[in-house]
Amino acid sequence: MKRLPALVLGAAMVAALAACGGPRNPADKGQEPPAETAQASTEEAVLGVYSQADNTYENALLGVGFQPGEGWEIWDEGELAQLSGLPAEASPDEALEGDGYAQVFYAQAQDGLLTAGIALEDLGPRPGDALDEQAYTELTQERVAPALEAMGVSDITTSLGAATLAGAEHPAIFLHGVLQGVELYETVVCVKAGDYIASVTAASYLSDATPDILALFYAL
Repeated sequence: MKRLPALVLGAAMVAALAACGGPRNPADKGQEPPAETAQASTEEAVLGVYSQADNTYENALLGVGFQPGEGWEIWDEGELAQLSGLPAEASPDEALEGDGYAQVFYAQAQDGLLTAGIALEDLGPRPGDALDEQAYTELTQERVAPALEAMGVSDITTSLGAATLAGAEHPAIFLHGVLQGVELYETVVCVKAGDYIASVTAASYLSDATPDILALFYAL
């Protein structure tokens, strides 16, 4: 079961990236970012930090952490790289630098029946100024059903609303579908921080446990 939620999460990430037109303009890659952006793009601030001793993940850029209960597994960089379509030896910061997006966090429990993840995209200064959380969420909703259908999900329904993440309310997409005969519930919360926007995803199979999963995120 481990592979199924990862694929669905990856499809949601692809849909989110399509919402703002995909990866950054290659012509922008050679430009030097402003000092503030360069400082915010450090590995710890943008990609987050995983503490194996405490089994926690914290992302200073988004101002959130994730502290799961017993039985949760947080994926390592090699597994995250594969979700971003990179070789296992690659790291999320390489994905952000090269394509402008990366899966920076993924965790699962109950053999993949419960999952949480964060896909981060660097919008760049120009589109970043124009695209707020609500607009990004609305564009994502238009594309998420075809992306999930391509992964084998059927009977998909989506709705827009709001969800609470680490004590703050953000626009969200609520999804329901069927994957290989199993009910799938997924909530995608869009969080913007500077020129970055994150799709924070909670997914569960069989029954809707997404509110409980989102409750595992806390404010820094």
